[in-house]
Amino acid sequence: MFLRTLLVFLIFSVTARAQVVVNDLSYFVDNSAGVKGAQIISGEFDSQFKKLSNTGLGSTKAAIWVKYTLVNPSPEQCSHWLLSVGDRFDYVTYYEKEAGQWRIHQSRRLFVFNVSLPDTVARTYYIRVVSRHDINLSLQFLTVAEFIIGTRDKELKYAVLFGVLFIVLIVAVYFLSRRKKVSEPPHLETLSILESENALLEKQLAECNLKLERIATELKQTQIRLVHQEKMASLGELTSNIAHEIQEPLNFVINFAEQIDKSSDLSKILHHAKRADAIVKGMLSHSRINKGEKRFISVNALIEESLQSFKSKNKEPDLRLNREFDHSIPQFECNPQELDSVLANLYANAFYAMQQKMHRAGEEYRPEMTVRTRNMVEWIEIIVHDNGTGIDPLSVKKVFQPFFSTKPGNQGTGLGLALSHGIIVKGLDGELTVRSEENVFTEFTIRLPK
Repeated sequence: MFLRTLLVFLIFSVTARAQVVVNDLSYFVDNSAGVKGAQIISGEFDSQFKKLSNTGLGSTKAAIWVKYTLVNPSPEQCSHWLLSVGDRFDYVTYYEKEAGQWRIHQSRRLFVFNVSLPDTVARTYYIRVVSRHDINLSLQFLTVAEFIIGTRDKELKYAVLFGVLFIVLIVAVYFLSRRKKVSEPPHLETLSILESENALLEKQLAECNLKLERIATELKQTQIRLVHQEKMASLGELTSNIAHEIQEPLNFVINFAEQIDKSSDLSKILHHAKRADAIVKGMLSHSRINKGEKRFISVNALIEESLQSFKSKNKEPDLRLNREFDHSIPQFECNPQELDSVLANLYANAFYAMQQKMHRAGEEYRPEMTVRTRNMVEWIEIIVHDNGTGIDPLSVKKVFQPFFSTKPGNQGTGLGLALSHGIIVKGLDGELTVRSEENVFTEFTIRLPK
């Protein structure tokens, strides 16, 4: 294959407003047709590229590589161009760099490529042309309108003409459809209205089904809750009956033990009988959860009253009581006596833990208890925090179990926190949780639903 002439025409633009500048135009004759695009892009053959001129260039058996740089001085006027390479080639490969990556475009028939120049940055491009005939290469950078008007390719003209006719056909169909809609008979308009109303009814039916599903779910949950309450009521009644049956003989044991001379054995009998009496009274209290009268109260005021009562009963001069009240808390409906008994139990446990730590740590320890309230989105929170002995991790998991106590066997019944948990969770639909670090602190949190 022989290369007789290589002629390059650079057509910048027909108008003075849209033009592109071509710099560093050079070429490289690949006689072996074996040079790859990656080798060209990597710069391996940069030294073999020569400045392009209009003079004749030797012969070649394979391909021509062309390298050039484009600059768009006025991207605001025109940012997209069409590159026409010419014709009578076997195929043309066009290399451009987009978003940091080289992209390859190949064509075997219509050698026209889209060039995007959105800014004034100089960009480098490569073109590889292969032909069995003499190569007459013509690089033309045209706007879309210039390309359509100036092209000599009959097939392209036919394609453009077909595109124009297609657009005209679409416009004609659009206007005909509009005329048809205007001239539609009344029964079709009625059918359209019925379809829209039917769609609206289907939407409303779907919304009603969702509401019914929610109501059914709530009813099911209410049924489960009622069954649970009924079971708890039966259990409470059974507990009350058992406690009453045990209470009577216990009273006789206590009365007889007090009347007899107090020997060491009788003192033990009296002590354990009184402890059993305390357990029975706790069982009776447990069976009376949620049976008192409810009314709306001020949570902060109730806490203050309970703290004053606690302070009057426990006159520890070094004890520091801190109050951090949130005054935006709304009134809460509950049985005040039950909530007060829960708070009193938490205060008593905190006081006991601080006393134990005072005995161990000595005078350097300062007991401190903080009661905090917070107005949350869905809850009213009451937090009781003390810096006492804390609770070990194994016991934390069991503190709300009936008859479990961290106190020595003769000092606690193990019903205080279980009773408090029942009042908050079962009686008020709330939450009672605890977190603690041994020898550092203990913190109980009551959450009451708004």
